[in-house]
Amino acid sequence: MKIVFMSFVFIFFSASSFAAAKPLEVDEKLTIRILDTSASKKTVLINRGHEDGIVVDTHAKFFLTTGVFARGVARKVSPARSIWSIYRIVKPEHIVGQKVANIKISLPIKLTEDPAQGIVYENRKYDIGEPVDVMDANKEGSEVQMEDLEERKDLGALMSENSSSDTLSIANYQKSPYQFELGALASFNFFSGTKTVGSTSTEIGSETDYGTSNLDFTLSGEKLFPSSNGFLRKIGLRGLFSYQSTSTDQDSVSTSTTNTILGLGLSYYFSDPFVVNKINYFLEGNLGTVTAEIDNGTNVDEGSGTFYSVGFGAKYLFGKRFGALAKLEYYSNTNSFDFDVNGDIRTDEYSLSGPRILFGFFARVF
Repeated sequence: MKIVFMSFVFIFFSASSFAAAKPLEVDEKLTIRILDTSASKKTVLINRGHEDGIVVDTHAKFFLTTGVFARGVARKVSPARSIWSIYRIVKPEHIVGQKVANIKISLPIKLTEDPAQGIVYENRKYDIGEPVDVMDANKEGSEVQMEDLEERKDLGALMSENSSSDTLSIANYQKSPYQFELGALASFNFFSGTKTVGSTSTEIGSETDYGTSNLDFTLSGEKLFPSSNGFLRKIGLRGLFSYQSTSTDQDSVSTSTTNTILGLGLSYYFSDPFVVNKINYFLEGNLGTVTAEIDNGTNVDEGSGTFYSVGFGAKYLFGKRFGALAKLEYYSNTNSFDFDVNGDIRTDEYSLSGPRILFGFFARVF
């Protein structure tokens, strides 16, 4: 009985949510983002769809505070995306990807079959998508002849356009709804290093440069914000865990160091990070703590330190869950080790820095 009741509640709220997305009415306004455009700018993809009240054959004017820059009609609509055919372009410089603008729903332009009537439209407001019988409107006397030159130009352009020659694909710009990303990356690099031997009451410190080979495995978890708009939507907050193995040959002595890293990071994506089947570029920065062990073949000593990295990368989502990434970053860490030298504490520092390339895969969950 409880299962039946919960099923009923689920169906009720689902139906309520579906019913809430009514078609937009004439003169309603909506803020949109142009996601992509065709080369001719006669076809655009925007980030609004059925969920926002847009249906096929919705007509609208695209405008900014400076005025209208285009007019179009919705040709294909998905829940969160729609493709529009632009049949009048006023200011082509505004029809560009990632442009934030507004649309105002307008009356559909209709063509009468009566040559004596010319171009007419029904002079009343109605829900977008409601069929209009122009011939009945003629009989009832509810039509007026369109004398506005702008409307004539709109209709002429609409009737002459070839919508099949200039199309975009909604499927190529579907969104991933998941807000957590789990990733695994690996890299093999050669870094330059500096060893600084500390001073004591009987010894003077010294500094030596050396080269290393470094193998790194990283696991990361990133929180994204799919329900946000604007700047926050392009931000990712990340936690990471890394295991590094470093080998050094210095003064005919082989030394191996293992670093266990815990860190936090911040990513900024240049475009919507939830769009699938499209390369997304990003900037990121990370910092955190290092727990280190150094083995010179005789002794194993423990130390600690810090690290930071900054870089640039690219991600690609194969569908809504899985993807691949690559990034180039500058990495630097410094570890300190304390030694007891005849009762004095000597602190040695090992520093590594340099560029590195990482490759990996990730999965979106929850």
